[in-house]
Amino acid sequence: MKKTATLLLAIAFSITACSSRGAMDYFNKNEHFEKAMTNLQIGTLVEGLETKVIFKAIYLNQIFEKEYQDGENFYISTYIDKEPYIEKERGLYHKEYTLMLNDTNATKIKELKEDDTLRLKMPLTERWSRYYHIRFDEIEENDLNLTFSHQKQGTISLVYAKDELEK
Repeated sequence: MKKTATLLLAIAFSITACSSRGAMDYFNKNEHFEKAMTNLQIGTLVEGLETKVIFKAIYLNQIFEKEYQDGENFYISTYIDKEPYIEKERGLYHKEYTLMLNDTNATKIKELKEDDTLRLKMPLTERWSRYYHIRFDEIEENDLNLTFSHQKQGTISLVYAKDELEK
């Protein structure tokens, strides 16, 4: 058994050592993708040893400055364990969850299809998650506190500072 494992490791190292390309060479790098990765924030809600919610957000105003000048815009990915079977009650439409920015509700929630142009520009692509473009009215304060709350499981809070985000 040890000989087989050693042989497999030796083969793997020899193949990757001889390669002229590194792992990062296989990713399509562009300015928007890199800014999105820099601004990506992730939060989870865990019950016991089970992850119940994975919530990811990217603040779009600093990434696509010309496209998103009306209010505060976010690209959001949600995974919620054991969602309802009714499509209209899944993801951000789930009645037990609340999404807010600095204690204000969203003015627009648009679920994005797989071929949506915004979704294709972003680094988040898990099949089991749902993706949204969310817009809030413009917030005057510099600090943006994006919260995703469940009545019993708790709250995920992601904080963005407008002037500290990479341009």
